[in-house]
Amino acid sequence: MEQLSTGTFEGYFTEISKCLQESGELKRLSSEFSKLTTDKARVQFAFSLPCVHDVIKLESTLLIKSAAESVCFRNRGNQLFQKSQYDKALEVYSESILSAPVSLDGTKHNPELALAYANRSAVLYNTGKYEVCLNDIGHALENGYPEELMYKLFDRQGKALARTGKRNDAVRSFMQGKQHLKNAKLDDKKKLKWEKDLDEQIRNSTDLCENPGIKTEKQELNLEFIKPTLGHTQNNIFPCATTAFGIQSTPDQGRHVVAIQDVKAGDVLVSEKPFASVLLHTHEKTHCHHCYRRTIAPVPCWQCTSVRFCGELCRDEAWVKYHGIECPCLDLIQKSGIGKMGHLALRVVVVAGFNFLRQFEESAEESETQGFNNEGIYDSSSYSPIYHLVGHSQDRSVSDLFRRTMIAIFLVKCLAKGCFFSQESTTSCTLTPGPDNSDVCFVGGLILRHLQSLPCNAHEISEMVLAPKNVATSGTIEIAAAIYATMSLFNHSCHSRITRMVEQTHGCIYGCCNLYGARCRYILGCEYHFRNLMGITWQRL
Repeated sequence: MEQLSTGTFEGYFTEISKCLQESGELKRLSSEFSKLTTDKARVQFAFSLPCVHDVIKLESTLLIKSAAESVCFRNRGNQLFQKSQYDKALEVYSESILSAPVSLDGTKHNPELALAYANRSAVLYNTGKYEVCLNDIGHALENGYPEELMYKLFDRQGKALARTGKRNDAVRSFMQGKQHLKNAKLDDKKKLKWEKDLDEQIRNSTDLCENPGIKTEKQELNLEFIKPTLGHTQNNIFPCATTAFGIQSTPDQGRHVVAIQDVKAGDVLVSEKPFASVLLHTHEKTHCHHCYRRTIAPVPCWQCTSVRFCGELCRDEAWVKYHGIECPCLDLIQKSGIGKMGHLALRVVVVAGFNFLRQFEESAEESETQGFNNEGIYDSSSYSPIYHLVGHSQDRSVSDLFRRTMIAIFLVKCLAKGCFFSQESTTSCTLTPGPDNSDVCFVGGLILRHLQSLPCNAHEISEMVLAPKNVATSGTIEIAAAIYATMSLFNHSCHSRITRMVEQTHGCIYGCCNLYGARCRYILGCEYHFRNLMGITWQRL
């Protein structure tokens, strides 16, 4: 079992174990639990224990936004900016943005948020990040930046546009700056100086863009991911794989992948998005919560201060897919000590969705499908292949299964907090056994199932950290965990003929030597490579 760190859950489990021992019923309960054969039955059994609900009582841990905290961070950022400590100022201004309240009524009047964005744009401009600076200026304008300060913001916008070669747009921004000078709370002398400066910017904007001696924004790496082309014809049964990909099953090796056609070194055998993935808590301050790119100027969640996104697109997608459910209890989940696999098990269920899972329950135990749909296709965007991954329940001890069951109940209560089961949050989280909780126990059973299958099927997402003084000592760090339906079919091999690479969250399997699969069906096992925005590294597992 994945090693759990000390956290909230550890305290819950210790207290529940103590209660059961003191009741004198531990031996009987353990015997009854050991006879259960389904994960839903295990969750229902544990749900019936009063001490479980007496102990696992979740208090809200939502980190609420605060105007006062946002102002405090912004003032601290101003002090650092005045000292030209731009890196520190950038982080503190970002904290101000994360803490700033956001109106959800559509009025777009968020003064603290607008001021924080505007101040961060000044840091970005001074450090040559002109495109990102323009993004922040846009956010400041959208959120109701004070009218009396608009002249400064349009002046900065014009300068940033000029630096990026957008001369006509720069001129328009400078002219808007002049128009807003009339609302500035400046004396006539200062207004006149600002007007002259803006006029000069307008006159010189062409020279500013064309003069090769003037500093321009450094070209950033192209971070757009281009999906690799499959090395063979697409497989009709496994759409994420090629026709060289085949499946066999034997008593001693179980279900495994074989090459059924010739494969050349470098051929792409699988190209797949994960069904679900989670960013590790230790990287929340440096990476986008959704796509896992490093971000220097994050945008906030509308509700919490826990996560950061690289842009509105990732924020909106995350909110719809999972963060809208996880947001109220994310801090509790991350600090509970249940580990990445616990969080990933929850994420799998949330991504699948409650309404879908209620329908899925009717066909869940059709084991003969092995994750294939009614058309005989192994669809990696579907929940079914993830459900049918092997968890080795029959090989687990009673204590291991009971501990995982307690984690599942803890996570079910977190789901109740996030309105997963209904439109209204079960704020007290006093879910109790009964006919009305059949759906709850079924979902808890699914989480328990994934808590068993993910440790031997999930993949890590890592990035390379370059050592500036000695590239040879560079290494990888794990930043996220993901579950891929097709890639999970590959077993590990110490003498691999293929290799796995992950770009952001997209996983690919490449051939690393020539294989004559048409004559000899090679068993394909993986050696894992990791790629991030900085480069490539590898390690043999």
